Amino acid sequence: MDISATSIYQTIGKQTTKEAKLKEACIEFESILISQMLKGLRATVDKSDLVDGGIAGEMWEDLLYTQYAKSMAKTASFGLAETIYKQVSKGLNYTK
Repeated sequence: MDISATSIYQTIGKQTTKEAKLKEACIEFESILISQMLKGLRATVDKSDLVDGGIAGEMWEDLLYTQYAKSMAKTASFGLAETIYKQVSKGLNYTK
């Protein structure tokens, strides 16, 4: 079963089935976990006094890293979404 980014978004665009929604949820879950990873990595980098973004800068940075995570989940196959989809779909009888 191929749940690469291209095939998933083609499926989701054509169908509104439970299977397509499950695929979308798996990708979203993967993006949330990637976002948490990036947040942890970002915390290890020292901030310089050169650019003080303040509260607005921190909010922008959070939004930026959230978009990075979504983009990574859609394009870079970490394999987590695929694994979750396979496990959940077995119980729901989506796989053939």
